[in-house]
Amino acid sequence: MKKTDFRTIKAKTREYAQECATRAREKAVELWKRAESSRTERNRLLVLFISLALIFNYVVFCYHTEKNIFDVFPSFPELETRDERTVYIPDTDGKTLLKETRLVPEMDDRGESVRLLFTLVAAGSNFENTSMAVPANFVIRSVWFFEDTCVIDLALSTVRENTEIIPGSEANFRQAIEKTVTENIPSIKNVLLLERGIPGKNLWEVAVAPKKR
Repeated sequence: MKKTDFRTIKAKTREYAQECATRAREKAVELWKRAESSRTERNRLLVLFISLALIFNYVVFCYHTEKNIFDVFPSFPELETRDERTVYIPDTDGKTLLKETRLVPEMDDRGESVRLLFTLVAAGSNFENTSMAVPANFVIRSVWFFEDTCVIDLALSTVRENTEIIPGSEANFRQAIEKTVTENIPSIKNVLLLERGIPGKNLWEVAVAPKKR
């Protein structure tokens, strides 16, 4: 096997480096003469020098921060996925329901979806003043499921100041909750509202009771 002559390789490398340095020196002198003879060439050379300096600084910055050189622009933010949901809002006559649509964040958890739908119904219409139809403020304690039934446990609610309770508004509110939840979550067929774990309570009466004390 033929041995590698490192001395020859070293000599040729040195010659090549000297030749490149000579060419670079000659090119620099040529550019300098052109810059002295023409203002346009001088400005062009100045712009080229500044650009190279900025590129060098950027490369050094990327090296020290361990950043990809080509990662110039930030990544596009992930677009939030929203679903269109049908929401039924109790009207102020205590009998009818208003059908509206909402764009809501996509959720995989059924419990969180039920909480959001309940909040949308209780908040009322986006287009009409229906706050009188739901006179109480609610706090959802917990949500759980038993077969095809969704159970929503509410904390003690309070009626808002100077609010008149409309006859039939609570039954209409319960119907709006059940219709909204069952249509948006097909696996749920029934909705049961509790007040601190007790079913069948009149929520409006429970809300008014603390104000009478």
